[in-house]
Amino acid sequence: MRNTITALGVIAAVAATTYLQAGPTIEYREDFSYTRAAAAGGGLTLENVNGDITIIGVEGLSSVEINGVKTVRGKSSEGAKSHIGDIKIDLSGDPNALTIKTLQPDDPDGLEYSVAYSIKVPSSWNISVENVNGDVRIASVKNGVKVELVNGRLETREVAGNFDASVVNGGIKGDVSLPEHGAGSLEMVNGTISTRLSVPSTAACAVEVTNGDIALMLPKGSSANVTAQSVSGNVRFRGLDFSKVERTENMGAGESFQGMLGSGSGTITLATVNGQIAMEGF
Repeated sequence: MRNTITALGVIAAVAATTYLQAGPTIEYREDFSYTRAAAAGGGLTLENVNGDITIIGVEGLSSVEINGVKTVRGKSSEGAKSHIGDIKIDLSGDPNALTIKTLQPDDPDGLEYSVAYSIKVPSSWNISVENVNGDVRIASVKNGVKVELVNGRLETREVAGNFDASVVNGGIKGDVSLPEHGAGSLEMVNGTISTRLSVPSTAACAVEVTNGDIALMLPKGSSANVTAQSVSGNVRFRGLDFSKVERTENMGAGESFQGMLGSGSGTITLATVNGQIAMEGF
């Protein structure tokens, strides 16, 4: 993930502003709003540094609606206000593909910058998000999602399509439905993955955690070959009709599991180093 985002241009927005006292610092905020035309089946790419992001897909929407708040934190209200213009929201692309980039100083010089986004897109769009610090929430998107996040939580609701998520510190929670012949990848370094996942018999999904648990809910009628391994924890399941189950203890500290759901056509791979793995049918 890039910590510095290259500037492609400047689009300024002027809106209502407020001051807020926040502990030892002063915040100055500025709202912004944009609307761009959107064609069906397009895509959104968003690159941010600090701030929460919410993206919602809307059936039949013919535009992308972008709302947000820029925030600068400084030692005084005058200092924070004077630097609000350091933050630029760069928009580029066309109705088929829109890119949004947060541009801010590489050297903050004692200031703190953040941008929070709330975006509506056509539900047929695919989404790609990069964020360093802040939560990411995505709902009702039907054409694939990719998220790279350093510090924060990723939450999904009614997301369908290929799914690729990578989080360093935080968590992944929500529900995802992969398409036929689709692929899913969920990676976490420090945190828990708790996901309701639908994997068709022609799809494959891998879930990997370094430090944390995996809690996976699968449809009871799933068809997949499932492999699960915990270096230091246990693997357990309930409400799922596994056949051809094989369990192996890993030197008395962890466990490996292999089993088949239905005809075993799809592929699900689960792995954690320090944590437990739980699978449950719904």
